[in-house]
Amino acid sequence: MNKFEPQPEFGAVRRDEALERRGEATKLSGSATVLRQVSNKEEDRFPKTHPTSFTKGLQHDDHGLAATEDYADFRDALVNAAPNMNCLDIAAGPDQRKWESPLAGHYFTLQGPDPDAVAMAPAPKLGLSELAAEMASVYAMALTRDLTFTELDDPAHVIPGLTMPDGATPVTVGDILADLKKLSWFDKSQSPKGYFGAALLPHEQRRRAAAWDDNGDLTMGTLFRGSTRGAKQGPYISQFMLLGTGNKAGTRAPEDGKIIYGVQSVAQQLEVAADGIDFMTNWSDWLHVQNGADTSKQERYPACRRVATPRDLATYVHFDALYQAYLNACLILLDAGVPTDGGNPIAQSREKNSEGFATWGAPHILSLVTEVATRGLRAVRRQKFQIHRRARPEVIAARLAQVANGHTGHMDPEAVQKIEAMLAELGH
Repeated sequence: MNKFEPQPEFGAVRRDEALERRGEATKLSGSATVLRQVSNKEEDRFPKTHPTSFTKGLQHDDHGLAATEDYADFRDALVNAAPNMNCLDIAAGPDQRKWESPLAGHYFTLQGPDPDAVAMAPAPKLGLSELAAEMASVYAMALTRDLTFTELDDPAHVIPGLTMPDGATPVTVGDILADLKKLSWFDKSQSPKGYFGAALLPHEQRRRAAAWDDNGDLTMGTLFRGSTRGAKQGPYISQFMLLGTGNKAGTRAPEDGKIIYGVQSVAQQLEVAADGIDFMTNWSDWLHVQNGADTSKQERYPACRRVATPRDLATYVHFDALYQAYLNACLILLDAGVPTDGGNPIAQSREKNSEGFATWGAPHILSLVTEVATRGLRAVRRQKFQIHRRARPEVIAARLAQVANGHTGHMDPEAVQKIEAMLAELGH
């Protein structure tokens, strides 16, 4: 037998080991703690009109409320994995949007945790301080979306076109911050009611603390920051969204903002949406969108630049290729020669005649960075459609406007009372 030919038993041994390893991976996946899936139960609490549930795409009456039976059919199709969503009797028009992968949460994955093994905490309940603060923050973001992040960091910066109730005094960024700080959710000295009406639950405490600095105060440095670990450190925009890499010729610096993709280069710029073009600013337009209209073609993109304003950032996540931000970050780190983790087998071996590539090298790392995206999508789609079915912010905003102006239609009376409490806290 040629000494370079594989031994007869080699293939069988490897197949047995491969099967064993897959079995161990299955055990490892199954050993993870399964988190409890809990919604805020408002679709059952307000069974008449579901004013805080996700009904976008269904048909709504003149008060923006979906029919009870239509929502029941929608929920049943989502929860019980209807073969397709065509079982719903929805009047589709030429500009009708479709639901994006509403049943993706039912699909299984053979890598990582099952979509049902991860969870999100219940959404803030109607009538409580957290939801009032959340909506106040959304309104504040809308008012400041066309300021640069430098301007947003300046309390004295005047917001163009916005005045105090006297019609003459201009409103500054600091004024908005001061108003937000009056809310019990943002004021550490106050004790807002929690999910069960008493002390805040651990997830509520974490969400509340996410807005504060180290002294427990809402500041310009923490305003609009996220809640992930490290979100309050450094500048508001990650430098991975601004910097680039070198190039093959060695003539380009990271500050030039171009990322090398093999022998191609991609600039860290985006086609920015035009300032001042806002949507759903009147009832007719809002209702049209809730009925499923697609207004995306109404946007305009007159310039190309790096991310500079909150509107730019929203435009980025509106059109990004899902994982491109963290793929770019990985390319920048690889180009900069950032050391790998100490657990990298190739880094530990320090071999003179081999280096990582298909395993433990750049292609391996880049594929892992992108592979996580599809798993994450299935998990979050399960939370959105199969568990929480929470209304989008523009719906909660509409409910506040409806109650404030006495146009509630046949909305659940208990929901109206809770919205009135929110309006009182917001100082309406």
